[in-house]
Amino acid sequence: MPKAGFSFYNCRSILKKGGPVMVSDEAVEELQRTMERIAFEISRLAALFADDAARRKVSAEDVRNATKEFLDSRSQAHSS
Repeated sequence: MPKAGFSFYNCRSILKKGGPVMVSDEAVEELQRTMERIAFEISRLAALFADDAARRKVSAEDVRNATKEFLDSRSQAHSS
């Protein structure tokens, strides 16, 4: 899976905004990996939406729809 480009520094900042005073490097690296997996899946779904609409360019709406589908599929998996 290609890297999505979430920097270590930005991921550390996101974790620190969540409340803890100290954040381990391993936690930052895990957030990076998780965000990259999620971004890759959303981009894959967005490309499918564009393809279904016979377009070669992914639109913001495709990304919104892909994000909604991704989140909905996750919430359904956890509610089962």
